Amino acid sequence: MLFTRKILFLFSWLLFGLLFSSCSGDEKIVSISKQDNVEDETLLQPQELRDPQTITNPVGSPPASIIVFKGYLSSSEQRLYTISSRAERGTPQLLGKNHTQFIEMVSSPHPHFLYTFTEERGVRTLGEFNSKTNFFRPLIFNVGKAFDLKPLGPLKIAFLKQETVNHQSLNVFFIENNELKKQDFKNSEVTSYEFSEKQNIFIYAEAQENKSSLVKMNIEKENFGNSTILLEKEGVRFPYTAMNATAEELYFVEKKDALSKLKILDLKTGEETLLFEMENIYELSLSPNNLFLTFWTESYQGQELWLYNVLSKNRTLLSPLSVPHIHEVAYRHKRVHPVWTQDSENIIFGSFNRWYGNIYNYNLSTGKTRPLTDNIFVDFYNPAILLSEDGL
Repeated sequence: MLFTRKILFLFSWLLFGLLFSSCSGDEKIVSISKQDNVEDETLLQPQELRDPQTITNPVGSPPASIIVFKGYLSSSEQRLYTISSRAERGTPQLLGKNHTQFIEMVSSPHPHFLYTFTEERGVRTLGEFNSKTNFFRPLIFNVGKAFDLKPLGPLKIAFLKQETVNHQSLNVFFIENNELKKQDFKNSEVTSYEFSEKQNIFIYAEAQENKSSLVKMNIEKENFGNSTILLEKEGVRFPYTAMNATAEELYFVEKKDALSKLKILDLKTGEETLLFEMENIYELSLSPNNLFLTFWTESYQGQELWLYNVLSKNRTLLSPLSVPHIHEVAYRHKRVHPVWTQDSENIIFGSFNRWYGNIYNYNLSTGKTRPLTDNIFVDFYNPAILLSEDGL
């Protein structure tokens, strides 16, 4: 009798082990690193993004930010990935459907969401992507050659669209009632635009053949398109702008040939002030606390990432960069794409050589730069910071 009980006990444990292994075998977690060689492409399936709160954080520190970016494992194979801002040469996690091409994305005001342009079979769609469920909700189908996507608060989204060769439009989509408004620009182009949700002020930079303008425009449905010219100049362009949250000042780059001037425009008085001059300033980005500007430059000395302190007026060189030169085929002026974490403590940016592109994190408190990825991407583009429930 005792022998029979022992046999039954061992048999039950064996059966439980088989059931457990068969259940756990259904979950496929794919991590890709430089050393991995994924032969079965069916394994590259969407994965659920880890919640930032599940990432191990040092005691007493705020949660890590989650960065979403478009990575290329080869020149033709791109996927959507996520990585923590505290990663140290970490392994990004695959995110999103394999057959969906994420053309452009930007952080949404809603936690864990992104606004994105996706493209399938040559048709571009504007939608909202939930990074926790991998669910993409289309908002506007067939938006054509749309680009430069930005949220205008929680209820509006703006983007530019190349209608024809000499015809561009500025579009604002009202999410609540599914309505699209647009302003047409013929024989001119919008080079940048900014929005202050607090003051409900919208400003864009327009470039014509011989002159450029900074223009304030009404984006309310009732008087949409009504505009006022704030500044107009001949022989220059305004490729980059940044507006502080109170909408009292507008930072802008005035560019003529290789010389770039960073200036500030007082939106109340219209007074224009020169801050400094440098060669070829790109991708101006203002910190969420409005205290710092970051940008990168290109000159004969090389390419460099810089920080400008709004209060002290000091410039600090953060890091040398490696970006394909402007005359090379692979060149794209948005390769570095510096973005801020919500706490204004970290700058996420890219740097490249001829074979790999890596993502880095510069921390303002420590003054140190850390690589977040490890030479696994031939290219990456468009990093966005996911907003979490606590705003970080």
